[in-house]
Amino acid sequence: MVNLYSLPLNYMKHLKFILLTVLLCLSMQIFSQNYTIPGVITTPYPTFINLAVEWIIQGDDNLNGVVTVWFRETGEKSWHQGMSLFRVPAGHNLQFNWENKHSGSIFDLKPDTEYEIRLSLADPDGGSTERTVKARTRAVPEIRSNADFFEIQPGVYDTLWTLDGTMDRPKVYQCTKGEARFTYIDLKNRKWVFIRGLHVYNLNPEGIGVKLNGAENCVVTGCYINAIYGIVAYKPGAVNCYICDNILTGICEWTNKAMGAHGDNIGEGIEMTGPGNIICYNSVTGFRDCISTMEDQHVINQTCIDIYNNDIYRGADDAIEADFCFSNCRIFRNRITNCFVGLSSQPGLGGPNYFFRNSMYNLTHGAFKLKRYSQGDVVMHNTVIKVGAGLGGNDSMDYVWFRNNLAIGGPDGGVKWGGYGAGNQYAAEIIKPKTHCSFDYDAVGVFGVPYIAKIGNLKFSEVEKHGIEHLELGKTFRDVKFPNPPIPEREIPDLRPIPGARTIDAALLIPNVNDQFTGKAPDIGAYEFGQALPHYGPRDEEPSDQYHPPLLFREDWKEIPAATPVTQYHVSNKDLLLSLYGPGADSIRKRHHTQPADDPYYLWSGLCSGNWAVTLKSKTSFADLREYAKIIWRSKQAGLHRLHIILKLADGTWLVSDQYDSQSIDWRIHEFNLADINWYSLDIQTITEGLPVTNPDISKVDEIGFSDLMRGGESNACSRLDWIEVYGKPVIR
Repeated sequence: MVNLYSLPLNYMKHLKFILLTVLLCLSMQIFSQNYTIPGVITTPYPTFINLAVEWIIQGDDNLNGVVTVWFRETGEKSWHQGMSLFRVPAGHNLQFNWENKHSGSIFDLKPDTEYEIRLSLADPDGGSTERTVKARTRAVPEIRSNADFFEIQPGVYDTLWTLDGTMDRPKVYQCTKGEARFTYIDLKNRKWVFIRGLHVYNLNPEGIGVKLNGAENCVVTGCYINAIYGIVAYKPGAVNCYICDNILTGICEWTNKAMGAHGDNIGEGIEMTGPGNIICYNSVTGFRDCISTMEDQHVINQTCIDIYNNDIYRGADDAIEADFCFSNCRIFRNRITNCFVGLSSQPGLGGPNYFFRNSMYNLTHGAFKLKRYSQGDVVMHNTVIKVGAGLGGNDSMDYVWFRNNLAIGGPDGGVKWGGYGAGNQYAAEIIKPKTHCSFDYDAVGVFGVPYIAKIGNLKFSEVEKHGIEHLELGKTFRDVKFPNPPIPEREIPDLRPIPGARTIDAALLIPNVNDQFTGKAPDIGAYEFGQALPHYGPRDEEPSDQYHPPLLFREDWKEIPAATPVTQYHVSNKDLLLSLYGPGADSIRKRHHTQPADDPYYLWSGLCSGNWAVTLKSKTSFADLREYAKIIWRSKQAGLHRLHIILKLADGTWLVSDQYDSQSIDWRIHEFNLADINWYSLDIQTITEGLPVTNPDISKVDEIGFSDLMRGGESNACSRLDWIEVYGKPVIR
């Protein structure tokens, strides 16, 4: 037996070194595992057009495992390549944890279709394997004759209480013969209930339009909701609900005072927690956050949520607030205009969560708010034009992946918008990206300021080896103005690239995302050159038995002191723009008398020294005034004055109606059926009628107004208008 104490000192030193080395190697094997042990594969919460894949693993601590994806319809011969899954290491943020996995989505599939998905895992350290799974997309809910129909008569009601349906026999609540208006619709804990074509008006300080707490497989479609909180699903959340083709309007204004998290704003357009929900083809205007998931302690399993093809206009804080999303939430093909923040992920909880092909114009803070150590955000093929920093990202973030985005920044407007500001006047300003972030193939530029672009502390060109710099606004888009100043609101532009734009054929090919390109390679930005714009907002799919069109807008003038002339400040409907025309336009008066006590606030033409006209237009939609469209107003004419309808068509043509509202001793309500009207041309400069116009196309009307085609003669010869309502179909601008 060897006596260690008798060995030479040098030998003892070598032996200690060997033992320490062995122990270190053993500890590294215990605490570090670079090879992969594949685990369970799941395809949670399928939606109509997207599937999620999650492959739980052990090991791969050096993060070099890759899973490639191929898919096909079951029974089809050829495979299609998908986007590779993202490597998501186990982690935690705040009170939330996620597992070690590969995860990702397959996009733009057919509804109610089974797919085979082939997954090839490659890890150079070991564990490579191949698996095939099957998954089926959800069927789009349809209302068939097997449903239980509750036909609601036109009228004004308080609360709609509903009953559960089943998959084979859903309950459908609708009004097909006019307008049924509710203060509140209750879908709490309901299953298989469809709300179709109803109206909600609830502007109480905490007023909710539709509540889906605990709902499953419910549908809200084709509704007109004017509420502080439009459609909500709080704890325990909603599951697999479908919110589509609705028009939601809030009360937030587009002012610096209203902007930001601490601004003078209120309300959520659509705010939901829970998995598998689909929010698409809605028009959402005038909320603090227009579409949002829940935050912090209010979150329930926010995974596999689809938010797409929505038209978002005027969000005082976030256009889409996808905060606290776990994985495979997909925010894509949305159009965003006049918002403080475009897309928020504050934070993403591991991911991947996808933000792609969104078009964003006139943002006053950031296009991408990736904060609170957001992880796993996939940001690709978005287009941004805004004051301050163009391609922006807040600190801190990790495991984010930016590709094929187009952004133009510029002057910051000289104001700390919402108390935060628009960022530096840079083409790109990504703040504090962590080591696992990846940026490339983005295109950036500035308008009206010196070019600077940074990612972290490095120049843009040092990080993005295939990126495009010094992009020019006028050489990329047609007739798009840089939105400085961002106030007042900007109209929605067309952000498709023009011929010769440097972004054409310059994008990285991403399977299943941009492989349907039209040129030599995909284009950078939200749009492919030469392709039609996506459809944003409600689709024109009203039920065949719904022949009376909805209320498009109402204007009742603010109850504030009289003024000459009337101005935009006197318009009570925040979605409407006022225009005055004719030689007498500067004398159109907003009027009110303290006596009699019920005297309304109205427009008056008595002081007009020449012919005049007043029009209103929606900021977000044209009007389709065909078929059973109506215009109703309350007015009072004196003398020989006769109040006519005037229209401006989308092509610039002006029309005036042959029908009119004539003299009356007292205020009265007059209803025009537009199908009964004959039209004449109108000279908008002189406000005089011209020749008859046979069968004009009034499917896309830009402005709607009124005129008596005469000068005023004070109280004995004038027109007065108290309020106006227009019933027609919205056509998204």
